[in-house]
Amino acid sequence: TPTTDPHAGTPTIGTPNGANNVASVAFLSNSAKTDRAMRIRVTAGAGAISAATDVVTITFASEWKDANGNPIVPAIVGSQGAYASACSSTGFTLQLANQINAGNFQDFAIIISGGGSGNTNS
Repeated sequence: TPTTDPHAGTPTIGTPNGANNVASVAFLSNSAKTDRAMRIRVTAGAGAISAATDVVTITFASEWKDANGNPIVPAIVGSQGAYASACSSTGFTLQLANQINAGNFQDFAIIISGGGSGNTNS
């Protein structure tokens, strides 16, 4: 019988890191918003968002687990210099390889995969 994909739910975008000049982080409309794929926009405030600083923490809708129900850390790949730090089975912190200048924004795609054992529907 078919089962529901636990990673089809919408992850939660935490509070943008204002101390690092992050004004907002939001899902792009009409795009993927799941634990497996998402497109987001990061906007800088009055100052630039420096490279290699925490931008925001994203929490998965469902914890990633293997076929035996054990937590696993999925692979997380970002476009255009976005990358994950502080990764866990329940979420990650987004950082950027490149600065975003004050008042500007950048759009990013993020792909998440638990591999063959992390795609269980339990």
